[in-house]
Amino acid sequence: MPLQLPPEDRRTALRQDAALPAVRIEHESDACEGLLIDISRTGVRLRAPHNLACGARIVISAPESAHLPPLAGEIVRRTVLNAAGRLEFEYGVLYEGPLDRARHVWFLAMRRAA
Repeated sequence: MPLQLPPEDRRTALRQDAALPAVRIEHESDACEGLLIDISRTGVRLRAPHNLACGARIVISAPESAHLPPLAGEIVRRTVLNAAGRLEFEYGVLYEGPLDRARHVWFLAMRRAA
């Protein structure tokens, strides 16, 4: 179950630009590469070529060299983009479950690298 926060709390969460943009996005038995746009204490914003529905549960993994644990979340927002004549999708992902160390580690890694 995703973390339940009032809408005003999600919008005021500090966002950190992604210093490590390339990520792997896994959904059910499918996976694709995506771009991490930003990260906050409540979720991430990312872009990918695959069309995933709102409500889909995904796992986001960094390249092995980053030594970051995977993050689980639920897509809560989807925007269709036309990038150079091909469709891309931008997603707002809300973390699942209670606050944990993985989120904190990712946020700090992006902050240090920025």
